[in-house]
Amino acid sequence: MDQSIGAYASATDRVPNANPLLSSATVESRKRQIDVQATSAVYQEIVKNLEIAKVNHRNNSPLIQIIDSPRLPLKRSEIRLVKGMVLGAVITGLLVVFGLYFRRLYQKHVQES
Repeated sequence: MDQSIGAYASATDRVPNANPLLSSATVESRKRQIDVQATSAVYQEIVKNLEIAKVNHRNNSPLIQIIDSPRLPLKRSEIRLVKGMVLGAVITGLLVVFGLYFRRLYQKHVQES
C-alpha cells in the first residue's frame, strides 16, 4: 500500500497542472489512485474480519479455563477442636499419672534414706 501511495504521488507530480481537455495525461495518476483506493478497501475489510474473528473467539472460549489442577495448598491435615481437646486431655492425664507415680517413688526413696 505504501508503494501504491508513492507511485500515485509521483504520477501526480509528473503532470502537476494537466490540461482538462487532454485526459490521457492523467490516466496513470487515476490508475494509481484506483489502486490505492482498492488496496485500502481490502485492508479495511481484512481488519474488520480480524476484529470479528477476535470477538467470535472470545465468545466461544470459556470465561475461566482450568489449565492444571493446583498442587498447593495441600490437603488440610490439622487436628480438629474436639479431637485436639480429647487428645490433649489424654496426654495431660498420662503426664499427671506419671508425675504422681514418680513423686510417690521419690517420696518412698527419701523416706528410706
